[in-house]
Amino acid sequence: MFTKKPTLSTDLSTPIPQTTSIIVVVVHFGSPEHTTRLLDSLVSGMRIPDKIVVVNNDSEPYLYKNKHVTCVKPATNRGYIAGLRYGIHSLDMKKNALLVLMNNDAKVSSNFLATIESWWHKHGGSSVLSGPRMATISCFTGRAHINGNHPLFSLPYIDGACMVVRPSFFDAISNVEGLFMYWEDVLLSIHAKKVGGEIKEIPHLGFTHPDNTEEVTDQKLYYLVRNGAYILERLAFPWGLYWIIRNKVRQYWHVVCSGRRHKNIAKALRDVHRVSL
Repeated sequence: MFTKKPTLSTDLSTPIPQTTSIIVVVVHFGSPEHTTRLLDSLVSGMRIPDKIVVVNNDSEPYLYKNKHVTCVKPATNRGYIAGLRYGIHSLDMKKNALLVLMNNDAKVSSNFLATIESWWHKHGGSSVLSGPRMATISCFTGRAHINGNHPLFSLPYIDGACMVVRPSFFDAISNVEGLFMYWEDVLLSIHAKKVGGEIKEIPHLGFTHPDNTEEVTDQKLYYLVRNGAYILERLAFPWGLYWIIRNKVRQYWHVVCSGRRHKNIAKALRDVHRVSL
């Protein structure tokens, strides 16, 4: 005689995988056409984001009408990482949400988010910082290498043009706002590894981002030099000591040289100690 087992449905049921909520945060600055192109691609892809937050760091208003898109504007331009944090903190997210953090001038394929979701289920984790481009900084020269040709004695990092991470981990490693602009993604990756996390490249992801060919303004040059010097001087021995000595020599050199550009670099190197993180 067959006796019904009260727990039969539990014993025979198959695990139902948790649904991942994908939140895309885009920092808008500069070209509205670039931002609109990216948003058009995201909302028409194979996997539509559950939410897109556009953080407007520009002085001009920006609006994109779509039920998945929310535009928010900080009182001032907070820079890239701080802008991302502002957008994230404006949301009430689920615990298992997955953040996709992006520059507004990136281009993505129709299967961009679907590929991220599939890869994350296999290789992601609560302490993983990932993205489509693994870059390096040469410990000898301080130069970034994004598209291959990674030199010996280099520091790996996830290129900040696109980063994929859990909200709690990003919140734990993203206290880099004192840099304001440039080298933020390098320091983010350093923080991730310092607390025992991993940085991983997502291969074959339909993502492109133009190489930085914009004009190097005085402001950009200042932050590039200052922030790079700050990070390089804090590398593990012997590289940190090497850069402390090298940057002091660089500073003296630019002090004695004439011209606005030299004075700007000398000031940036002198202001390294003013960075507060």
